[in-house]
Amino acid sequence: GDMARAKQILGNHCGLIGGIPPALLKIASPQEVDDFCKDLIKTCGKGGGFMLGCNSSADDAKPANVRAMIDAVKKHGRY
Repeated sequence: GDMARAKQILGNHCGLIGGIPPALLKIASPQEVDDFCKDLIKTCGKGGGFMLGCNSSADDAKPANVRAMIDAVKKHGRY
């Protein structure tokens, strides 16, 4: 997606923040959130300079999905 392309272009010259669409936190299952976060961390985390987060306000997010996002960072965020 766009985050992978941004990482490819910018490399380690600039940090990236975001990558989680608010709709994912609203409609997905916790497992889908974990899988998405894992892939995003794998793609954008290499070399550092990446902070996973929601792209905009996530007022309608399911609490279980917010927890899944936090847990995914703890589980997959070491690189």
